[in-house]
Amino acid sequence: MFTAREIELFFQRCQIVVNRAKLGVKLGAIHLLFDRLDESRYCFIAVLKSCRKMAWAMGDFAMARANRRDVLADQEIQVVHCINRCVRRAFLCGDDKVTGKNYDQRRELIRERLEFLAGVMGIEVLGYAVMSNHFHCVLRSRHDVVATWSDDEVARKWWMLCPALKNPDGSPAEPTEIELKAIRNDRKGLKEKRRRLSSISWYMRFLSEKIAKDANKQDRCTGRFWEGRFKAQVLLDEAAILACMQYVDLNPIRA
Repeated sequence: MFTAREIELFFQRCQIVVNRAKLGVKLGAIHLLFDRLDESRYCFIAVLKSCRKMAWAMGDFAMARANRRDVLADQEIQVVHCINRCVRRAFLCGDDKVTGKNYDQRRELIRERLEFLAGVMGIEVLGYAVMSNHFHCVLRSRHDVVATWSDDEVARKWWMLCPALKNPDGSPAEPTEIELKAIRNDRKGLKEKRRRLSSISWYMRFLSEKIAKDANKQDRCTGRFWEGRFKAQVLLDEAAILACMQYVDLNPIRA
């Protein structure tokens, strides 16, 4: 960890670089300064957000968004507020006044998918809300729970998420012992699968992918359903969690 004085000096150096960038100098020097923050991920995030605010205030250029790996930690219990929005204001749920179609049936499909993934992965769903063109969910990663699972449990849970064979209704087929053994014997792959089972990014991937496929099938179309990668905000204390839960729960009422 860095001392308060070191962090203050670092902010001053970033301010100098940003001021130069306003005069036309490239921003590559800012990224070189970030190399000093390898020992402190939280300092990195704080400095990145500070520099981004300064860049937005100038209005002359934009900075790259933070890498997800610098925000979400695999070996920490984190509570994260996640949001995903449909592309081009496509309807996720509710009444489309233009076409006259009703998409309320998707609300139950999303709830079932949230419940299924929470039962298979090491992710707890603290709250969620499905809106007309986006959804919110508050998730808590539990890598400590996944660490207690046996190799056989990890293999079976991963099969439930990514089955090699499916039933006619699309549900995962019952795996054979040979198929489970193939997963267990791949030690490197099994370790990676265990990590993914407590990853919020992978949870959102399995959730968003299923919703998009079902929605495109219902609309009889292909292509992107989400406007981009999901947004994630880490909630660092109980006050932030409480405020976020209130916002998510009241969002449908306010809308």
